[in-house]
Amino acid sequence: MKPKITLAALTLTLTALAAAPDGFRHVKDIPYYPDDILSQADALKKERCRLDLRLPEGFTNFPVVVWYHGGGLVHGKRGGYCQICRDPANGIGGVSVGYRFVSEVTPADTIGDAAAALAWTLKHIAEYGGDPKKVFVSGSSGGGYLTAMVGMDPKWLAPYGFKPTDLAGLMPETGQMTKHFNVRKYTGDTDSQFLSKIDAFAPLAHAAHLHSRRRAGDRLALPRRGEPSALREPSGAGPPRRGIPRLPGPPPRHDEP
Repeated sequence: MKPKITLAALTLTLTALAAAPDGFRHVKDIPYYPDDILSQADALKKERCRLDLRLPEGFTNFPVVVWYHGGGLVHGKRGGYCQICRDPANGIGGVSVGYRFVSEVTPADTIGDAAAALAWTLKHIAEYGGDPKKVFVSGSSGGGYLTAMVGMDPKWLAPYGFKPTDLAGLMPETGQMTKHFNVRKYTGDTDSQFLSKIDAFAPLAHAAHLHSRRRAGDRLALPRRGEPSALREPSGAGPPRRGIPRLPGPPPRHDEP
């Protein structure tokens, strides 16, 4: 008698193949706004304001890189991770963030989404094996702009009880450090997009906060080629407080969905 392959058995087999281990544990579709805010949110906020985790198996207290996707703040989707998070042997976790676009909501709402996701990571990543003292922030293009805004202007993390000095480092990639051209477009600015403007929506406007933190003793280390930056102790205070090892090879690339 020939063995029969039932639909249930075939389904289980395909499921097992799809879930084949890649050295990471994946946790997806996590809402990052607090329940009291979500209970009053509209459908777009409930759908878009979620994040995914890629957690290296066999590691504890590992560094994490929060990643904001690119797309000019008007398109794109979560699902990509910083390149350094793609090899489980590096022992680095990834957080991929979805957010609403400036074409759908106000620029403050878009930056607020980025800040809420970052605050969720700082508050909850220890529950998933990560070290909240080793949370790096990165993103490409529009995501690089969001990285700089939430990491340089303290007002965005303040509602959640955090501040930029709680971060291990910022790694904005090709992010606009003046007021983003699409932020200007969707707030009625008709000047040329190539005309640089600096106001509260420009990361450069908040560079003084970084300078004052250096004077106070928290020094934000600039990233080397192929290496995330890290907050380090003042000179003479001993070894770095936070950071991840520099990895060999060419400068990292990033996987976008």
